[in-house]
Amino acid sequence: MDNNDLAEVVNHGGVNFKDKLAELKAKGAKIHPLVWDIMYLYLADYLSVINLVCGFYIKKNMSISVNDGKKIQSHNRKASHIIDVIINPDKIQENEIELLKIKEEASKLGPDLRNFLGHYVRNRLHNMGFILDDSIDPIDPNPVSIERAKKIYDDSSQIISILEGMRKELQGIDRVQV
Repeated sequence: MDNNDLAEVVNHGGVNFKDKLAELKAKGAKIHPLVWDIMYLYLADYLSVINLVCGFYIKKNMSISVNDGKKIQSHNRKASHIIDVIINPDKIQENEIELLKIKEEASKLGPDLRNFLGHYVRNRLHNMGFILDDSIDPIDPNPVSIERAKKIYDDSSQIISILEGMRKELQGIDRVQV
């Protein structure tokens, strides 16, 4: 696949997404299908919900209600947990049955790939979490302003683009029958 076919990702922290992805691909980095399944079954679903809710409020030019903000916050925390255990599989708990099946394969991700996921995915999720935690403060919860909703939407959209680019370039070939 041509590097120019990848979605445009806003340069994050001075590291060019397309160049770094091409470097990982050239080094032979691959993400096992089991890990992709978890990323797509959970991480992508959580991000889609965040995107849909934010998009609804942005389209209406309204702040996100506290109740819907809490839902987004919950999905953001779940997404953050998924990427955290993919990067650090030793954090997977015995009661996390679905995640246990990726523990071995996630532990095989090299440091460059872990750093890449941390830099491009986890950092954006943390940014979204900071915005949400500031608005949905348990002591004084407030709606998420339209400006902040746009930032959350932009970050979640970027993560979705990043995951799609990584899927195209780094997904392991062996498909596992479920």
